[in-house]
Amino acid sequence: MIRLEKVPNDLKEIKEWYGDPDPEGDGVYNTEFSKNLKSFTLPFALEISWRPGQLTKRVYGHVKVMPAFTDAMEEFRDRVGIGEIRERGWDVWGGCWNFRPARGYESLSTHAWGIAVDLNPHLAPLGKPSRQPQILVDIMKARGFVYGGEFARVDGMHFQACGGF
Repeated sequence: MIRLEKVPNDLKEIKEWYGDPDPEGDGVYNTEFSKNLKSFTLPFALEISWRPGQLTKRVYGHVKVMPAFTDAMEEFRDRVGIGEIRERGWDVWGGCWNFRPARGYESLSTHAWGIAVDLNPHLAPLGKPSRQPQILVDIMKARGFVYGGEFARVDGMHFQACGGF
């Protein structure tokens, strides 16, 4: 099992561990941060939530996070089976890296670092009760991911490689 090496617990630790995509704090992306991001291949294709019917096996995220994520998806496939995953609609990609503020906030989203992934947004929309498969939640948490379904503002599609932010 590939676990996250470290799970920072506040903004200062996040910036120290992952780097800073906006060191000036002016909302302008620091292209130097791109060295921390890479495309990774998933063990099975996911349907892109904003492009129904289109599949992807490539995801773009932080180099310190995506190996644990792809390993989690491999375990998910192996334990549940691709047939059941597809049949239940547990194969929808909601995204990872996106330089933007958190919804409803001025501060950057953890997606701006490429350290958060959204899975099955149709089963777990922001602010609604999550119907995310418990086995997936357990697999992700075992690797150190923090589950958004347990946030005060429930975000059941969201898994991030940090806490306290």
